[in-house]
Amino acid sequence: MGILTFKLGSWIGIWNTPIVQSRLAADSQPKRRAKRKLMPKAFLLVPGVGAQGGDVSQLSVFFDSSGSGAIIAAARSIIYAYRKSQKTDVDFQEAARNATLELRALVEHERSVASERSTL
Repeated sequence: MGILTFKLGSWIGIWNTPIVQSRLAADSQPKRRAKRKLMPKAFLLVPGVGAQGGDVSQLSVFFDSSGSGAIIAAARSIIYAYRKSQKTDVDFQEAARNATLELRALVEHERSVASERSTL
């Protein structure tokens, strides 16, 4: 993790405000944990989920102890979901809705993992 990331993270942690947003790439678990620790009350923008290959099962570390504080961004995996459909008559709207509901369920699971971790 770069020096700038630690500097910025420490300033955000000092400000201790949830208004500040930090944009994070979906990188290694130790880096994710360090970033959340530096910025415990910040909203973290987490891009790269879905079509870019970010692993949804690794997102729990971005959420705070209440299961909040992370904004998960996914666009292409939803927009182009109709391309992955096995049905030939599936329409864009149905495929996008199904992809959204599937992603939401996975993210909700990771939120609950984060909340459970804080109670241990």
